[in-house]
Amino acid sequence: MTKPLMYHLSSLCMVLGLVVFFVITGRCLITFPTHNRFTFKLNVVPNARTLSSNWLPYFKFNSGGKQDYSIFYDNKNEATNPRRNLPTGFGKRTNLVELAKKLNLTVLVDLLEKTKLDNTLDHEGPFTLFAPTNDAFANRPSYCDNVPLKDLLKYHITRKVHLSKDLKNNELLWTLLSKRELRMNIYKNGKVLTASGRRIIKPNNMASNGALHVIKDVICSVYIGSAVLEINRCPSYSILSKAINVSGLYSILDGFGPFTVFAPTDEAFNKLPPETLNYLLKNATALKDVLLYHVVPEVWYVAGLEGGQLLKTSQGTKLKIAVSAQGVKVNDATIGLSDAAVSNGVVHSIGSVLLPPSYSNGQVLFNKIQPKI
Repeated sequence: MTKPLMYHLSSLCMVLGLVVFFVITGRCLITFPTHNRFTFKLNVVPNARTLSSNWLPYFKFNSGGKQDYSIFYDNKNEATNPRRNLPTGFGKRTNLVELAKKLNLTVLVDLLEKTKLDNTLDHEGPFTLFAPTNDAFANRPSYCDNVPLKDLLKYHITRKVHLSKDLKNNELLWTLLSKRELRMNIYKNGKVLTASGRRIIKPNNMASNGALHVIKDVICSVYIGSAVLEINRCPSYSILSKAINVSGLYSILDGFGPFTVFAPTDEAFNKLPPETLNYLLKNATALKDVLLYHVVPEVWYVAGLEGGQLLKTSQGTKLKIAVSAQGVKVNDATIGLSDAAVSNGVVHSIGSVLLPPSYSNGQVLFNKIQPKI
């Protein structure tokens, strides 16, 4: 009885020794004798607990010389999460939440913890986090408070890694907020990059589970639908909403776009002489001409506009941009609430109705349309 017992103990010690050896060296190779040689490699990730206590170590698979890819396995639900083609410089230890702390984005970190989104960003991925500064949160517009905080933060997080060099103008990135996308725009010969109109001021900060871009302002305009749908939802645009329906432009402004819409408020329409407004609302052709003068078939956030710039409208003529310390003007109309992101572009609120060049001195006089008053 003694000899077999000692033999088994000896075998057990040998097995344990091999396990310790593999753990120390960090690599276990198993080759399967199949037609296509398949090699299984177990790599122990340094400080893997910073990714998650629920994730097993990092695995690499290589089959027949094909490109390696990596997978994390979740102990709880056995889900898999492919992480393909991660960029050079991908961090090995610091996750997105820890990186935000290092960059002193303390307000963002506090809000992520408050909404429990830190539990997502501290181990899963890869993600891209568009991270507002502390000043951005302090100076956010009042309507930001109408958006549920967790929805607001989800709108700042996209799936996959998106570096600035890979982004394209008008590219749409799916966010963690259901059915919402961020629109990326590139202005001024590549010098200005925006995410739903908010300027990226410090791009490409790398973490273990994604990338972080610091942005100058909070993205507060969490849209539901298209430009015309958002206009219809806003009480300040009741006259504009009626005018869009009368002119037959609803289906156009509800289309794919993308558009920039300079949207006059009710107050702006009420600045027109009563007879002018009444005439326009009764004459769909003239009204359509005026409204198309407010639509530019490109996406122009305020960050991309420059003084003296001319924007060609869907009506065929151009609008002139003026930029000063007092704000941005389109012709003689001042942009009030700017950069309202919508699914097919952007909407800017303006304080005056824009009149095409063929309109003279506030009277209803068009070159091609002679009204009968």
